Amino acid sequence: MEQRKEEEVIIDFDEASREWRKNKIKCKNCYFKYTCNHLSKKGKRCPNEVFDVQDGLCRWHCNNELSNKNIINFFTMAMLD
Repeated sequence: MEQRKEEEVIIDFDEASREWRKNKIKCKNCYFKYTCNHLSKKGKRCPNEVFDVQDGLCRWHCNNELSNKNIINFFTMAMLD
């Protein structure tokens, strides 16, 4: 039988915590809320709380995305006529 070699695993918990908190807002009593997934042109994440969990967007960006989809659908339908 072949013996397995044990590998040492080193975990940097401070770095893991920083990475985990990147898309969250800290609230009272160690409670966290997710932040919007929308990135600005400068690459910064929107700091607003998530409104639609499925899309991961805040209320403002959710409405903006819906508006953009409706505009695209409107023009697509107009081109088909």
